[in-house]
Amino acid sequence: MYKCAIFDLDGTLLNTLPDLTDCVNQTLRHFGLPERKSEEIMAFLGSGRTHLIRSASGIDTQPRLEEICVWYDACYGANYRHLTHAYDGIADALEQVQAAGIKMAVLSNKQHEMTVPLVAECLPGIRFGAVFGQRPNVALKPEAGAVTEILDALGCTRDECIYFGDSDVDVRTARNAGVEMVAVTWGFRSVETLRKAGAVRFIHTPAEIPGVFCEASGVRRQASGDAGGAGSQC
Repeated sequence: MYKCAIFDLDGTLLNTLPDLTDCVNQTLRHFGLPERKSEEIMAFLGSGRTHLIRSASGIDTQPRLEEICVWYDACYGANYRHLTHAYDGIADALEQVQAAGIKMAVLSNKQHEMTVPLVAECLPGIRFGAVFGQRPNVALKPEAGAVTEILDALGCTRDECIYFGDSDVDVRTARNAGVEMVAVTWGFRSVETLRKAGAVRFIHTPAEIPGVFCEASGVRRQASGDAGGAGSQC
């Protein structure tokens, strides 16, 4: 039975794409570089800010890349809460999980100083036992170190944990950490991409999140291979 859940942030709990697109393109314009479509920027997300800016700008040499990253950090730091919001149904789903006594945490490759206030502002009624973004001297996902740190903080074992994420990076993170994973299909990656990365369990709406815990407790079963289904009440 699952006792804790780790959630990715961008594309899983929050739709951060509008603010990210705006700030990436502000940065590109500032440096005289061609702007990117939202779909292109979405494809660059998941591996941290340096990967995002390297991919969007096409620049991979120092110190130029770091100069662009620093400008982007200032832009995003001033604008990251304008259009970002929780996906419809996320707050209700997490409230049900919380009411069931499941411990929850957030793990993101977004800068830590932006991850923490975003979670607090967009999901104010949810009590997370840990909220971690990109931090100095801590390897980004898909390395497993931060997952281990969260498990220690929550007092849970790998067998008691389920990981929710929307990207191939999340699939690899869960595999590296030795925890089960449910891929969400409302985020930034296609089902095909998730399957190719190794995902085998899927949910398609936030309302299905509580059903994952019902299934694990043996209250409900679903033969389709999906982790949940419409109507997530146990």
